[in-house]
Amino acid sequence: MSSRLGTSMGLEVLLLRLQGTCNEQPLLVASSLVAGLAITWLAWRLAWALLLSPLRKVPGPFLARLTSNRGDINNFSGAVALQAQKDTARYGPVYVFKPNAVCISHPDDVRAVLGSDDFCKAEFFDIFNDGRVQNIVSQRDPALARMRRRQIGPFLNYAYLTRMEPVIQRHGYLAIRSKWDRRIMETKTDKDEPVEVNYRHDTQLATFDIMSALAFGRDPDSISKGSSSISESAAVIMDILDYSLVLGLLSLLPFSLIMRPWKTMYRELAAYSKTSAQMRKEHLANGGEPPADMLQAFIEAEDPDSKIKMTPSEIQAECIMMMLAGSETTSSAIMWTIHLLLLHPDMLKRVTEEIRSAFGPRHLISHKDVLTKLPFFEACVYESLRVSPTTAGLTPRVSHKRGIVLHGGYYIPPGTELYVNLRSVNMDDEFWHEPQRFRPDRFVNCDAAKKNLFTFSYGPRNCIGRNLAWVEMLTITANIFKDYDLALTPDSRYGPDNVDENGVPHLLPAKCFIASFPSKPDRDCRMLISRPALG
Repeated sequence: MSSRLGTSMGLEVLLLRLQGTCNEQPLLVASSLVAGLAITWLAWRLAWALLLSPLRKVPGPFLARLTSNRGDINNFSGAVALQAQKDTARYGPVYVFKPNAVCISHPDDVRAVLGSDDFCKAEFFDIFNDGRVQNIVSQRDPALARMRRRQIGPFLNYAYLTRMEPVIQRHGYLAIRSKWDRRIMETKTDKDEPVEVNYRHDTQLATFDIMSALAFGRDPDSISKGSSSISESAAVIMDILDYSLVLGLLSLLPFSLIMRPWKTMYRELAAYSKTSAQMRKEHLANGGEPPADMLQAFIEAEDPDSKIKMTPSEIQAECIMMMLAGSETTSSAIMWTIHLLLLHPDMLKRVTEEIRSAFGPRHLISHKDVLTKLPFFEACVYESLRVSPTTAGLTPRVSHKRGIVLHGGYYIPPGTELYVNLRSVNMDDEFWHEPQRFRPDRFVNCDAAKKNLFTFSYGPRNCIGRNLAWVEMLTITANIFKDYDLALTPDSRYGPDNVDENGVPHLLPAKCFIASFPSKPDRDCRMLISRPALG
C-alpha cells in the first residue's frame, strides 16, 4: 500500500515538474528571442561602426560610434563643453560625436561650414520654435533666414542702437547702481566696510529688464524688486530650452503633466508679448512718437528686396526669442568678465586705472566712450569672451547637397551632422599663444585677433544681436569698474591662488547648454563692493 502511495506521489511530482517546464517554455523562448535580437543588433552596430560607416576612419570615442546616447547625456548634464574640450585634446579637431555626426573645432573647418549656405541648421534648432512659427534662431531655411536678417538687420546697427542706448543704460547699469548704492547705505557702518553683492544675479536681472524693455516696450523693474513674474518665467523657460532633451518628452505622459507649469509660463509670456504689441499699436494710432526699441523695429521691419513685412505672429515670436536668448547670453558674458578680472587683480587694477583716468565719477560711460578711450578695457572683454565658456554649446549643421573634406583629410558625406565647437576654436593653440592664460593685451589695437574670435559665430551665420550685446556688456561693466572697488569675499573658493598645474587660476564650475551659467551662483558669484575714496 505504501509502495503504491509512494509511486503515486512520485508521478504527481513528475507531472508538476513537467507542467512547470511547459509554463516556463514561452518565457525561455521569449528571453532567447530578445537576447538573440540584442546580439544581432549589437553585431550589426559593430560591423557598421568599424567596417561600413563612412566615418570609420575618423577618430573618436568608441561608444560614440555605436549610440547617440553619449552625446545626448553630455548635453543633458551640462558637461558638454568640458567633455568636448577633453575629446578635442584627445582626438583632435575632428572626431566622431554620434554614429552619424562629427564634432569640428579647427578654424578653417568652422569657417567653411558656417560660411556656406549648403550647411543648414539641423533639427536640433526646432526646439526654439514658437509653436508653428519660426524665428531668427530656429529658421532652418537659408533663404528665409536671409530675408529675416534683411528685415531686422538695419535696426541692429550701431546707429539705431545709439538711439536705444538710453533705455539700455536706464535698465542696465543705472538700475544696478541704484540697487548697490541702496545696499551700501543700508549696511553702512562707522568703519565704512565693503558690502557683499551677487554679480551673477544682479547683472542677470538687469539684462532681463533691458531685453524686456526693448522687446516688449514695458518696464518690469526686476532688479529693484529682486525679481518679477516676467523675468522668473523667462529664466525658467530658458532653463527648459537648455535641457533640450526634455522637450521631446513634453507630449508624453506623465511628463506632460509635470511640464504644465512651464507651458503655463510660456503662454503667459506669449500673452504678455501680444498685449505689448497691441499697446504699441494703440500708442501709434493715437499719434504717439515711435519709440526706439526692438518691438518698434519688428513692427517696421521690411525686406528691402521683396517688401515683405513681418506678421503679428512673427513679431511675437521674435520678441520672445530676443528676450530669452539676448538676456541670458549677455548676462553670462558680463558675469565671466567680472569673474576673470577678480581672478587677475593686476588686470583689474589696470582696467580700473584706465577707466578712472579717462572719466570722472559723475560721467556715465557710453558705448562710444569705450571704443574711443578704453582700449585695454575693451580688450579685457574680448579676452573674457575668448577664455570663458560663454557660448560653449555644440550646435549642429548638416548638408544634404554635398560632402566636405575637413582638417586631416577626412571626407564627411552629405547627410552627416557637423557639430560646431566654438569654444575649442577660441582655445586653439595654433592660433592663440598660451590660450589657457588670460592675456587681454593680445586684443589691444589688434583687429586680426578680434576677427579670429568665434564667440558670436562666423560670417553670415554670426549672432544677429551681437552689436546689441556689445553695447550692453561694455556700458554695464565699464561703469561698474569706474564707480566701485571690487574684491572677492574672504571665503571665495575661486581666486588668484586657486590655480592648476600651470599656474592658471581655476574658473568657477559652470554648466553649459545653449549658454553657460555658474553651477552654484549663490556660492561662487559673491563679491565685495565699495565706493572709491575721492582724491
